[in-house]
Amino acid sequence: MSNLALSSGDDYPAAARKHLNDAKVLLDAKRFDAAGYLAGYIVECSLRSVVMVGRLATEAETTATQEKRTSRKPNLKMELQPSGATLQRFKRMAGQEARDIGQKHELDRLATATSGYTAVLTSHVAQYAPSVAAKPLGGAWTEGIRYRAEGAVTESQARTWVREAEEVYKSTIGQMMRDGLITS
Repeated sequence: MSNLALSSGDDYPAAARKHLNDAKVLLDAKRFDAAGYLAGYIVECSLRSVVMVGRLATEAETTATQEKRTSRKPNLKMELQPSGATLQRFKRMAGQEARDIGQKHELDRLATATSGYTAVLTSHVAQYAPSVAAKPLGGAWTEGIRYRAEGAVTESQARTWVREAEEVYKSTIGQMMRDGLITS
């Protein structure tokens, strides 16, 4: 469980890690449809994590400004610790925003939302906005893959999607974990 886990049980960073591990096992087992299917959820959970951190960072900066502490930037690492004031006050709101963007597993909407952080957030948070394509996974991924017959996702496609999903995971959640923003 990560520090971003919601009371509903949703935990985007932990889910992304779980899906990445499973997708790699499925690739090795030549279960390309399932591996490709999970690739979309790796990207989705990674981007939803960025939305949550972006929202929490925005709230921390807004609070700092309102409290006239503009001479010092909020320490986001401290704010996102389980006892951090921002995390406690705004986690539910951040989680709701993460759920609302791209509600129907729309990876392109999530990619657009997270890439927008580079323009509106300070550099210490904007660095976690991934440089993903406007249409992640080539725009070909859909949650409807789960209803298709075996062979709908080729080996090449599955390997490409899992590789891209892993890059998104590493550049977002992986980097935030290395920097101590996301803890498990």
